[in-house]
Amino acid sequence: HLQNSPYVASLHGLCGVSQVQDFSNQGGFKRPARKGKLTSLEQLKLATQVARAVSDVHDYNQQNGRPTMAVADISSGQFVFSDKTQTFVLQDMNLILMLKKDENGDTCKFQSAPSAGSVRSPEEYWETTHTHAVDIWALGNVIHYVLRGDYAWCDEDTSEGKLKRYVKEGREPPSFGAIEKDGDDIEKAMLSIIKKTRHLDPKQRPSALDIRQYLEQKLMEFTSS
Repeated sequence: HLQNSPYVASLHGLCGVSQVQDFSNQGGFKRPARKGKLTSLEQLKLATQVARAVSDVHDYNQQNGRPTMAVADISSGQFVFSDKTQTFVLQDMNLILMLKKDENGDTCKFQSAPSAGSVRSPEEYWETTHTHAVDIWALGNVIHYVLRGDYAWCDEDTSEGKLKRYVKEGREPPSFGAIEKDGDDIEKAMLSIIKKTRHLDPKQRPSALDIRQYLEQKLMEFTSS
């Protein structure tokens, strides 16, 4: 089903966790983002493609609006430019999960591996079962990477232990204030949606579809102006 999306890598072969996908001559966007080589409009276009990819993977049910899949391991390094579709596509989905519903029709939580790294959602540091909302936190982090060349808090001189504590406490990264002070209208529009992905309560975060539609609207506004 995901093969139909131009924002998800086509799969030509699979063995264990190894995958054969479309060739990418350009690779990812981490280097140009880190070096600040992207214009604000290019950042918005890239963030929109990232949101489209996550939205397509979540594969929202047309009747009830619930996601049917979760990636559970999204990072900026998992997006590469596809020579075939001429878009950035999401690849490396070896942890993808099919979401189930309970007797009340609510989406069930899924068991995850012990949290690793310093860019996870707060619930991944204090719980072992999660919802697709971990992907929303991760999506916000990737958009932050597009804007700043690193994840929230990671572009500051912060130890991993402090970073995890700040995330669990819901602290706002200093980069937010820097964007609000010196960013242009496009950067501030992107920051607005990033903030919404960082609610401590996973239920309060927007869906990937909401984020996609917001960014598409902003892209249309700024492109026309």
